[in-house]
Amino acid sequence: MVGSEDPELIALAESFQVASQGLQVPSARTDSERALLSLRDHPRCVDLAMYILSSSGDPLARFQAAIALQHVVATKWVGMDAEFRYGSNSLRVWIVTSLAQLYSRMENYERREWLRIEGIISSRAMEEEPKESFAGFLSYLCDGLNSEGGSADLSTVCAQALSEIVDELTAKDPRKADKIEADEEAVSSKRRDFTRDHLVFIFIAAAKAVATLRTNVIPSCVAIIERVLSSQIGTRTFYTGGATDREEVNRLTHLLHSWQEALKVLADYVDHLFKIYDACKIADGDMSDLMRSCQNSMVYASGIQPEVLGQPGTVILKIVHQMEERNWSHSESRDERLAYAEFTKSLLGTYNLEGLIEMESRLLQCLAERTVSSIPLLASGGDEDDRSFNIETRDVYLEAWAKLCLSCDTHLREELNEVVNTIFRAYVQSELLAAEYVVEEQDEEEQEELEDESREQVALEWAAILARFSVSRGTLYYLGDLISNYADSYERQAKCSIITQEQFYRLVMLAGFVLSDGNDSYTSIPAAFGVLVEVHNHGNENSKSGHKATDVLRLYEALLRTVEAERNLIHRVNIGSDLASPRLGCAIVASLSRVSSTYLLPMSQLEGGAFDLIPHENRVRGRTTALSCSAFNIVYRPWEPTLADLASSLLLKLAKALAPLSDQGLRMFPELRNEELWSSLLESLFGDKPGQPGSSLSALPKRSQRSVGEALISGRRSSSLELVEGLFKGLEAVLKVGPDNPAALDAASVWTNVLAGCAKSDLVMQREIAPVFLRELHLSAVHVVKLFARSRPEICRDVNKLTERFSSSFLVCASQEETAAFMTTCATICASEAEFMKESQKELRGDDRAAILASIFKLLRSLLENEVLDVKTESRKKSGSFAGALEMHDAADVVFFVLPLLIPLISDDLMLLPKVRARYTFVIASLVLNHPGGVVSSSLEMLEHVIRSLETQMVDLNEEISRRAFEAVSGLAAYMRGTSMRGEHGNSKAESECKEFLLPMIVEGIATGNMKVEGRSWCANALLDMMIWDQDSSTFRAAGEALLARTGNLENRSSMLHVLHSIHESAEKAKQQLHDADVARVHQRKAREGFFADALEFSKKAQTILAAT
Repeated sequence: MVGSEDPELIALAESFQVASQGLQVPSARTDSERALLSLRDHPRCVDLAMYILSSSGDPLARFQAAIALQHVVATKWVGMDAEFRYGSNSLRVWIVTSLAQLYSRMENYERREWLRIEGIISSRAMEEEPKESFAGFLSYLCDGLNSEGGSADLSTVCAQALSEIVDELTAKDPRKADKIEADEEAVSSKRRDFTRDHLVFIFIAAAKAVATLRTNVIPSCVAIIERVLSSQIGTRTFYTGGATDREEVNRLTHLLHSWQEALKVLADYVDHLFKIYDACKIADGDMSDLMRSCQNSMVYASGIQPEVLGQPGTVILKIVHQMEERNWSHSESRDERLAYAEFTKSLLGTYNLEGLIEMESRLLQCLAERTVSSIPLLASGGDEDDRSFNIETRDVYLEAWAKLCLSCDTHLREELNEVVNTIFRAYVQSELLAAEYVVEEQDEEEQEELEDESREQVALEWAAILARFSVSRGTLYYLGDLISNYADSYERQAKCSIITQEQFYRLVMLAGFVLSDGNDSYTSIPAAFGVLVEVHNHGNENSKSGHKATDVLRLYEALLRTVEAERNLIHRVNIGSDLASPRLGCAIVASLSRVSSTYLLPMSQLEGGAFDLIPHENRVRGRTTALSCSAFNIVYRPWEPTLADLASSLLLKLAKALAPLSDQGLRMFPELRNEELWSSLLESLFGDKPGQPGSSLSALPKRSQRSVGEALISGRRSSSLELVEGLFKGLEAVLKVGPDNPAALDAASVWTNVLAGCAKSDLVMQREIAPVFLRELHLSAVHVVKLFARSRPEICRDVNKLTERFSSSFLVCASQEETAAFMTTCATICASEAEFMKESQKELRGDDRAAILASIFKLLRSLLENEVLDVKTESRKKSGSFAGALEMHDAADVVFFVLPLLIPLISDDLMLLPKVRARYTFVIASLVLNHPGGVVSSSLEMLEHVIRSLETQMVDLNEEISRRAFEAVSGLAAYMRGTSMRGEHGNSKAESECKEFLLPMIVEGIATGNMKVEGRSWCANALLDMMIWDQDSSTFRAAGEALLARTGNLENRSSMLHVLHSIHESAEKAKQQLHDADVARVHQRKAREGFFADALEFSKKAQTILAAT
């Protein structure tokens, strides 16, 4: 294929080798990279790469040649000769034979890059090559793999090439140049058909090769079998999905039988696999990858559905026997322990309880015994890294048995109850043991930072499922007794024991998850407790009472006892004593919060089981305990940020339960209306000096301050107006003190955040509160910024948070006059902050500038989202510049006033920050979607800025930003079409500019090769809207010619055809709608019909040209 006497090729090869070597020289790296990129695009790049592989002795040159050829195959494959792509002397065959000849002289990294080309070609083959042709190439590789007496290097290369192909066939995100497909479902179906036709064939060849135990092919063949077993080929739906007719169903059924026939070798393969594994353990060198592939293969084998596997007992029991013989569950190797846990999880998930019992009655007991004996051992010993790995393994066991519980049928519960009870108790003991080892190396503060809370919560959820499932075996009693004993010990302790505190923490956290199901945002009474409710409802009166005092109630009371023990301890020692653990306090408050959401608050009334499980007097005591616990931690332990956040959130949750209820409803929860407690809390949070908050309130984190503010206004409904007025008076007093006093700076931030909490409450919508809040906000907010921003820039964020929260509750009920007044206030605040940033550019830190800008854009976004649009204000001209007295009417007014002030302050570095970019782009897109008329009628400078911003957003890597930009472009074009159809005419220059800006963006959006289908559809709709708006066939012709010009890349041909076909159909539909429309003048109808005729004709012509390309 490659002419070795070609002077041009020899010269190119010399240049390529020089550039490859230059990459190792720092001073020449840039020029070398540029030269390689240039050669990569050379028309003879394929010949060049092949020549270098066959003739060059430079490994670096061969490596770079492989990368260059990958690029050519990915981008120019369609234009190559068919024989070169898929014939008997194709590129892929040449690569295999060449690598086999040069194998001993090549480095591993070179071979990997050349073999990756086989995967890329396979990806393309799935889209266009006939199955018979691809099957012929696979036969060639499999023959080379298993040829007797053939070249060892050839069999090695064939094995590695097959491995690359299987990776591509089973990949979730296949490598291909053109990621855009007009019909993704059709492509997915095509890939599925192509894949299932060939995987079985490759699997059989790889298993046959493994049976020979030839070391040169084993690593690749084991990897092939691992990938095949991990694919969906083990599920029956893999052989039925996508079948559309009887012939296809019969073919897939035959394929299933072929796979079942192939799996008969799996039992023998297991024996070979364990021999290979044992050999790896004693071999020299790093064999970890091969060993892990062996382990994974066995795990994936257990996941093949029994109806596909045929006779699962033979394979599964053999794997279990081999693992037991090697004692993997208790092995010194952590990889083997994890593999056994994953095997258990896969087996339980695939066969469920009934299938395991049917296969082998002893198997379930064996797995349970291994789990119970392994879990405590996994919590102890080793260094920190080992213990982390072991806890991960333990959590795999938990997940496995929890999912088995969830899938267990009612009639089989008794078979599993005692097993799960034993596993749960082993887990609890492992948690107590793990606590000892954790605190040996880390003190409490370090541990709190290092612990993976998300993983911990997932483990608690699985353990909670086990506890509830086996509740009839006393799991809740067991946990309740443990917690009560720890509470007694904790209350009486005289010496600090961090280990005991950590153990107590874990038990209390577990109790909260056992009592309440779901995440912290929404918890519910576990469905498993419905059994207890049924028993209670069907019993006699005595048994009802006795049953209510057991199980759930026992654990609930133990949790309340914990609160009492902690309170008594703190009263006995001082608040900052080491004996009082803040970490334990967090667990107590978090568990109380979960219980409050389910058993204690009004929502629980909708879940009938709540009041059957917990008697009335116990619920009353629980609400009282939760309220006093949250208030106590807020007042006396505000310097612990996590604890303060949890306590303030719990207080808010309890207070919110009161806010929406009627007076009759309020009487249902008198304990939450404890005026003495609320008054005490209020007094402790307000200082003795006018304008100064109390020390507790000042020490709270800002988020906690906002939660407390919302809780106070909700919990003291009758005096909510007085509270708001008092807070604004405190802020007014601070403003009189001025910025030179540090205490005034702190106080201003505190009052602003507490007011922001109040603003979020629905109570501010009351007609007696809203006007007061609006008036005071207008009078104070701007002054806060002007006085304190220079000394404390974060005060700007606090003010913006206050204003944004007020907008979300206020705008939906405000009158037009109130809306205008509020919008004017927002504009004034933003202008003040923009002026401050402009004046302080040199001394203001970049982080502060970014935070202020992000908060301004969040405020603008809130205004656009929450405003009630008014047609009268929308029709007003948006000039983008305001003279004289500032007067705003809607959110668009505010945005058009503020944006010109902010644009000079937004540097490219700031726009790279995700939070700033996301909020800014959302404001621009929302402005266009909500106020397209305002955008079109704004100044030309503003119009250009908006359009250019959308253009940038369309290619943003963030899918949400990109999606909204396409939607905005389509919406703007639709607005222009609507004004044209209604005969409305605005600023002709602005409309002309708008068309000039939009048309290139729309064409780019349709034609570009990295855009998603919905983006292209929106752009196609936008193009049609522009055609109707402009009513000039030259618009469509120019756009179509631009599209045709973009088809130089043949990979875009199918996409272009699809898009033009969509436009063609849209034009046909619009033409028919035009016939049906009531058009006032006949000549207008004729003109439009003529325009559409031109459009349709050009569309057909464009499709013809593309099809012939």
